Amino acid sequence: MHWREFALSIFIALMAGCTTSAVSTQRATLQPTTTLTPTMTATTAPTSTNTALQSSDAAVNAARLRLSHEGMENPELVSVVSVTPTSWSDDCLGLPSGLTCHSKATAGYLIELEKEGQHYLFHTNQDGKQVRLARSPIDPISDAFVQWQYSDGQECRTAVIGAEQMRYGMCGEAMLAAPSRPTMWPNIKDQSQASYLKQTYAPFRADTIRGTLVFSGTGTLVASGAEQRAIAEWALYRWLEAEVTYLSADIGLGLGWQEKSPSLCGGLWVYQTGLTVAWNCEGTEALGVGFLSATQLQQFYEWLDNGKRWNINPNEQVNGVPPKTALYSPWWDPGERTTVDDVESVLQFVHQVYAQLTTGVQRR
Repeated sequence: MHWREFALSIFIALMAGCTTSAVSTQRATLQPTTTLTPTMTATTAPTSTNTALQSSDAAVNAARLRLSHEGMENPELVSVVSVTPTSWSDDCLGLPSGLTCHSKATAGYLIELEKEGQHYLFHTNQDGKQVRLARSPIDPISDAFVQWQYSDGQECRTAVIGAEQMRYGMCGEAMLAAPSRPTMWPNIKDQSQASYLKQTYAPFRADTIRGTLVFSGTGTLVASGAEQRAIAEWALYRWLEAEVTYLSADIGLGLGWQEKSPSLCGGLWVYQTGLTVAWNCEGTEALGVGFLSATQLQQFYEWLDNGKRWNINPNEQVNGVPPKTALYSPWWDPGERTTVDDVESVLQFVHQVYAQLTTGVQRR
């Protein structure tokens, strides 16, 4: 598929609602209320009696879906070991949470499931709308360099990330395992994205717009505020991909660009994580993958947070000047009117990033 057709299809998909609320831009720094250390064991289960499985189908199915990555894997591969009705002491189902819990009796189930010979224990309410993982056989990872926690006021997510593997889940719950490598563009300069970040940045702790970070890198570069946010954004997208096992190419895309002119023919994608991908003119081959610099990230997040939006057709003119480019920002609302200064500013930005990614690359 031609790059322009492919890019347009991606952005049409975005406009149709492919983006998730979990990655919407928020301006207030969210302060999670629990510690970054995940709970790996269950609380003591209340005394209760066994019940017929039929009366708890909704809760059992919800727990099985959770263990099969929201249905991305076959839920039939998850076996039911036991289902026990119980009354939890609060509306957090007897487990800690990054959100507010209320002390009130909540009817539900204690459900034990088996997957690939491993046993997992879930706390649920009666209708399965609340499912919390109380016990998991997954061991902690030894090479973790990112501890991350993020609350959007409705859910509190947490992850512990190493160079190849990660542990992830909801705050206060036991954790599941997943690779820390993204499925698309997994490497930066012949290193995994995780290894690149770990070996680039010095240790820090930070509260960002995308959560709280404890970063134990081995590098020497002191991360700016924008770079700290980018690593938190990166952790969020690793969590999202672990939850569903796959993210489409458009998720988290913040800016897309294509240009065909006598002096330049190419394209660029910029993600909210700061990841950048340079394309050849046909849009069929990625020429380079990298991360924005601190200065570039600062500019990119200013545009993102201030609602800057461009959707410029190369056949259109801005104040009588043909931009000779196509710029896309994946939002439904076209935003404020684009000016020549806007066009020049963003063109300078994308040209610089594109050149950095493709220096020494033979473009076809």
